[in-house]
Amino acid sequence: MNQSLLDDFEHEKLEKAGFWLRLRATLLDGILLLIANSFFALFLLIASQAFPIITFEIRVALFVIIGFLYNPLMESSKSQGSLGKQVFNLKVVDKKEKRLSFGHAFIRTVAKLLSFVLFFAGFTMIGLSDKKEGLHDMIVKTAVIRIQKK
Repeated sequence: MNQSLLDDFEHEKLEKAGFWLRLRATLLDGILLLIANSFFALFLLIASQAFPIITFEIRVALFVIIGFLYNPLMESSKSQGSLGKQVFNLKVVDKKEKRLSFGHAFIRTVAKLLSFVLFFAGFTMIGLSDKKEGLHDMIVKTAVIRIQKK
């Protein structure tokens, strides 16, 4: 493997995941979250009939919170990646190839918002960069790597 692809990551066998693989994992996460949120929405709708305190605004706030915490919780977990990343054998790591703390993963998610508001340019950088890093990866010094299943 070309050493320049590894940039300042320590592990020599590190293989970074490219744009299309990461996009597939993200799309799978979107589908899974849509399904889970549909069941959760139905539950909340039924619960709001019995408990009028569960207003529309509260339901929306819960969906936003769940959506925003999904990646940080999954990326800081033992699996080091969302369900979509797990399916495609990907992990999110720091510069020392270690698991992210929840705070580090949360900041990474916030940094993704910058990539989003820049008309997805920060995500497009993954495919255009030799280092296979998005803007959010560069900001918080993380990488998405492929792992070999044993």
